[in-house]
Amino acid sequence: MNILIANWKWDEGGGDWTYIKNIIELYTKKGHHIIPFSTKDGRNGPSAFSEYYVERLDYESISKKKTLKNSYDVLCRSIYSKDSRSKIFQLLRKNRVDLAHLNNIHNHLTPSIIPVLKKKNVPIIWTLHDYKIMCPNATLYNKSGLCEKCQAHNYLFCLFNRCKRNSYSASLVAALESYLFSFMNIYRYVDVFICPSDIVCDKVAESGIPRHKIVKIPHLYDSAEIDEIYFGTTEEDPSASYILFLGRLEPNKGVLTLLRAMKMLPDIRLLIAGTGSQEKELIDYIRLHNLDNVEVLGSLSKPEALKKIRMAKIIVCPSEWLEVFGYVITESMMMGKPVIASNIGAIPELIVDEVTGILFKPGDDQQLAQKIRWVFSDTALRKKIGQNARTHAKGISDMETYYKALTAIFSSLGLKATDI
Repeated sequence: MNILIANWKWDEGGGDWTYIKNIIELYTKKGHHIIPFSTKDGRNGPSAFSEYYVERLDYESISKKKTLKNSYDVLCRSIYSKDSRSKIFQLLRKNRVDLAHLNNIHNHLTPSIIPVLKKKNVPIIWTLHDYKIMCPNATLYNKSGLCEKCQAHNYLFCLFNRCKRNSYSASLVAALESYLFSFMNIYRYVDVFICPSDIVCDKVAESGIPRHKIVKIPHLYDSAEIDEIYFGTTEEDPSASYILFLGRLEPNKGVLTLLRAMKMLPDIRLLIAGTGSQEKELIDYIRLHNLDNVEVLGSLSKPEALKKIRMAKIIVCPSEWLEVFGYVITESMMMGKPVIASNIGAIPELIVDEVTGILFKPGDDQQLAQKIRWVFSDTALRKKIGQNARTHAKGISDMETYYKALTAIFSSLGLKATDI
């Protein structure tokens, strides 16, 4: 089959790209032909379909230079992009597409492409990586914590609470977008929503999407690179004794809770890898409280990140939002590392407490500190949990299991997976 994969970016970085990379590999391995549809960026690899790529909105530059024209540009292009509609129409006119597999398309490609695909009778499946179809802020989280006020399609809460970047203007655009797609009922054109966890399935159903259109398939992961590391050397480096946080530095990731826990663990070293809007706040907190046992590394490449995971004693994921899946957790577990993580969202679907990992109450810095101390000081426990974690994670994210679930979807849409 010719499978169109739509995602706002086509370059390394982030959990969504980890998924895109793996699904491309799987489809290609099974003999399908990939047609990428994305935005223009200098980091993109070469593609025969780049002429159909859409201009990417530079939100950072726009926010620095707020003019009436820029505001109008954002309003038009980030909600319902005429450029995306035009480019997808041109692509479909010149290329046969048997299936469209959507991913993160909001704000750059926009759901404006969906009616065009449907008009051309292209079956549409959509892997959800966040809660955007029901929450203007995409996370069911704002500065006050967990929030589901927009579930009843009253998106003004997003504006009143400044949920998007703590900005009235950004929140207004996000709310208008949600109102528009709710009014258009645009999501009815999607044939199947693929959700990576039970929590996402439930929230999508609560938003009004029919249950028969929702399929749970945990994200796939090609463990070849992990296996090479695991069977090469998994021993902890005594000279690099540390615990690790790896991810975006955003309030919903709970890093501030982790730093409060580290105040109680002055003899344990923490490395923080990642960047985000909370980075300065976290660095200021570290300096204010003289946390000499904490080091912020910034952004790491994939090989660098995997090396840091391999050398760590524990991986800590203190999330305070309803995690959709958790690729860092999956990678760490596959590498045989014990993960201490919040008991929230999809995390309990990955971690069986004290068997394949350790769970703690979200936001509870004292309990987190106790769990870190316990696991850090017990080599045998770390080894046992790490071995259990590896087996568990490989079973959840197996590529062949994922493809079997996909072929069932293909069949329900009248497609044959063997039709190349």
